Amino acid sequence: MLVAFSIPASATCPCVTIDTDTINGSIFYETREVFPGDGGGGGNYWAERTFTVPGNVKIARVHTGVWMLGSGNVEITVNGVSSGPRSASGTCDCNAINDSDMHDYCTGCGVHFITYDATGDIPVGGGDVTVKVESTNADDGRLYTIALLVVYENESMANMTYWINEGAWYIGAGPGYVYFNGTYPPGVTDVTYWTLGMPHGIQIHPDLNGHYIGNPDYHEGDVYDFWRWDNINTDWLDPASNLMYYSGPGGWERVDAAVFRLWRQPPELPDLIVEDIEFPEMMRPGTSYTINATVKNQGIGGTGGTFNVSLEVDSYSDKVTGVGPLDAGKSTTVSFTNVNLG
Repeated sequence: MLVAFSIPASATCPCVTIDTDTINGSIFYETREVFPGDGGGGGNYWAERTFTVPGNVKIARVHTGVWMLGSGNVEITVNGVSSGPRSASGTCDCNAINDSDMHDYCTGCGVHFITYDATGDIPVGGGDVTVKVESTNADDGRLYTIALLVVYENESMANMTYWINEGAWYIGAGPGYVYFNGTYPPGVTDVTYWTLGMPHGIQIHPDLNGHYIGNPDYHEGDVYDFWRWDNINTDWLDPASNLMYYSGPGGWERVDAAVFRLWRQPPELPDLIVEDIEFPEMMRPGTSYTINATVKNQGIGGTGGTFNVSLEVDSYSDKVTGVGPLDAGKSTTVSFTNVNLG
């Protein structure tokens, strides 16, 4: 059980947007239990966990936490590439570490939420990613969790707008405000919200623009809370600025990371292609032949009715009517008989 030490601490660190964009793709965000870590104590702990991630990574962030880092060091290694040891120099504030690739937000009772840019360490094609976190010479140094957040692009997937917010909004200092500002394209069909808080997330869940979002659909964690809300009502969205408001009260509860995704699922439309076509090995003038074409529906919706398939070769044309219906992912063979090219 964690106990309180009397040390200087920042009241709260705003959880602000560090990245936002509109792309085709999705979000991978997973956590791993590690508390207290290996290493036997004495201010020296380490933990290592593996994640399997998609390829085409746009941004990747390691999220972790150390209790009572003090004047000690933290080091993060991703697939063998080390950050090198970084020191908080005994400070506990919103910039305990403020490097271009690593940030340490320290709030009440010496809880350090640490973020690390791992974008360049993820294989282009995705796959297994091993993350190691190590604290050395810390006042305590126990580790809360290792989390990996990956935004990846895939043109065949739905369009989304996302925001990644990081900080350490400490509810003990008063109500919490997490903003996701900026306009976004219309047609949103789904809203998803993730939060991470150490040693606890804020137990009284937030309102989105004045509407209570209810209990999360997913939870992980013992000395941290990782929550996800699926299918939040799209009618609650504001076209330019969205606020998750935490009224409190609460104890040692925080929003360290918050991810907000607006998903635009494309209409379930058919997409017909000619997957294969079979011609005779030799075609002679004045002779009739049969040509078979394989038509596939590569869309995400069925045709809902019949359709026509045409064959055109130079000045010759033919049409087969009443083909289908054809469900998504299915194929059918269309035969053009008595094809005579003259």
